[in-house]
Order: sequence, then structure tokens, then C-alpha cells
Amino acid sequence: MTRDARITGGNLRRGWRAAAGICVLLILLSCGPTMVTMRVDIFSFLSGDESMLDYGTDPTIPGNGPEITIRSPVEVIPMPEEVNGITDISALEIAAVVAFRNETGQVTVIYRAYFHSSDQGIFETPPVIDESQVLETGTDLVREIVIEGDDRLLNLFEGEEISVAFETEILPGGGSEDIKGSVELSDLVAEVTAVDE
Repeated sequence: MTRDARITGGNLRRGWRAAAGICVLLILLSCGPTMVTMRVDIFSFLSGDESMLDYGTDPTIPGNGPEITIRSPVEVIPMPEEVNGITDISALEIAAVVAFRNETGQVTVIYRAYFHSSDQGIFETPPVIDESQVLETGTDLVREIVIEGDDRLLNLFEGEEISVAFETEILPGGGSEDIKGSVELSDLVAEVTAVDE
């Protein structure tokens, strides 16, 4: 038997409540051993502080200034009871959409996403997404990122919750023009295939 589940949380920017916004849709397709494919809409659990970063406004970033690292709050995402029994995860895919918009100056922006079983020490783990872009004045770039085969993540979705956090590193490229722009995450989904006991 195959079961598909979609897990979403309330998107705070749309006025939903993350704790009350979990929605699970189950479709039973056939009999026999149960395989479950979960589509976890991680983005819908995030607030604006976690998905959007404006840089160079407050404080100003000089074009020849030092590098700056900005970290988001850690978001703990609950896994609903309907899928707590999954084991033997056979496949995991993380898909994200990130927009890089640089208004002024030359800069290298490194965007990282972290997944962990705990909100403690999450930034000491290797990032799941590690995307670097060299941006000129007026750059408007959207990147679709797909991560597959990262075995470190398999066990995370077997627990009751996962923690997610983001880090943006700003490296000015020199010159007299101040650095100003934004990085915005507009989608983040995990698709997990596993045995449901």
C-alpha cells in the first residue's frame, strides 16, 4: 500500500498560526506493505525573519568593508502524529527557491540552510544548502536548488520534530559603492519516501 502525505504549517506572513496550521492529506492507493511519501512544506512554517533578509540598509555595508554573517532564528518544526511511525527512509529530496537581488555594489553572497535534530548546535553542523553567488549592481537572480542523497538527513524525519535555520554571509567585493540588496527564500520542501509501520 502507498500513502501520500502533505504536511504544511501556518505561514506567519500570511496570517496563519504555525502550531495550528498542520494539514495532512492521506491518500490510500493499494494494499500490501505500506510505503509513505511525505511532502513536508517547510517554508510554510517560517516567518518573514527566517525567509527574507535585507542587507546594507541598517547598518550600511561599505564596498570595501569586512565580511558580515547574519543568522536567522532557529525554527523547530513538529512532525504530526500521523507520520511519527515511519522507518527505513529510502529517499529524501530537499528543494528550495532562493532569490538574490543586489541593488548596489559588488558582493559575494553565500546562503546556507541547516537541518538538525535539535535547536542546539545547529550552526556547527554541515549546511544542507550552501549556495554562493557573485553579484554586481542591479543583479536579480532566482536559483532553484535541489539536494538529493544527503544521508545525514535521513533519520531527522523519523523523529517528532526537526530544527531549521539559515545563515547569510556577505563578502563585499571592494570599491567605493555601498552594498545593498536582499536574499529571499520563497519555497522549501522536503520529500521523504519511507516504510510506515
